[in-house]
Amino acid sequence: IYNTMYDYFDALAKTNLQLTFKAPEEVIDILKKSGAYVFLAHPSYYSQNSVMTDFELKQWQYMGVDGLECYTPYAVKDDQIAYYKNFCNHNGLMISGGSDCHGDFLSRPLGYPEIYIADLHIDPLLNTCVEGTKKILY
Repeated sequence: IYNTMYDYFDALAKTNLQLTFKAPEEVIDILKKSGAYVFLAHPSYYSQNSVMTDFELKQWQYMGVDGLECYTPYAVKDDQIAYYKNFCNHNGLMISGGSDCHGDFLSRPLGYPEIYIADLHIDPLLNTCVEGTKKILY
């Protein structure tokens, strides 16, 4: 049992074990089969000071994401947010947002950026949650 994520990675580095991850397509498939909606978290993080290309976003859409996290601390310019929202609106994807707060070990505060329900397009998710048949996973 490890107290922090850092303790885990330090211990892993002292072994011959290799940390491996499943391919995104496989993870998305597993999540979809379990009834989840899948969102690509903070796409601006991966293209800092810019945006993911249309080609990259189409790849994620093809893999099965249901939406993009358009409102995020990493999309610091209004034109970045507008770019992702426009992509979602033209491609039938949901629009979400989040602070990317992961607790005490990161300095990202909960509640930033300010996001209002009117900014989002998550009606399919909300309707399903009311019915209680799907899980929410980010």
